[in-house]
Amino acid sequence: MPDGRRRRSWADARTFALDRARYRCECCGSRRRLTVHHRDERGIDGPRGVDPTNLTVLCHDCHNREHGRVYRPRRD
Repeated sequence: MPDGRRRRSWADARTFALDRARYRCECCGSRRRLTVHHRDERGIDGPRGVDPTNLTVLCHDCHNREHGRVYRPRRD
């Protein structure tokens, strides 16, 4: 697939996922620092890579927990 089409498809899927989640983390409900996460990482480069049903919206902290990273509060 040409690179430009893939980017548009990803943007459409990302927007769909954010709209579906009402711009809130689907884990904790936060509206801050949202990311769109692939539920099935194996599908990133395959046909499910841009499938909105393979995407979930998570805040930064929940995304880190999903990947098993340790949460560390930010110091100002």
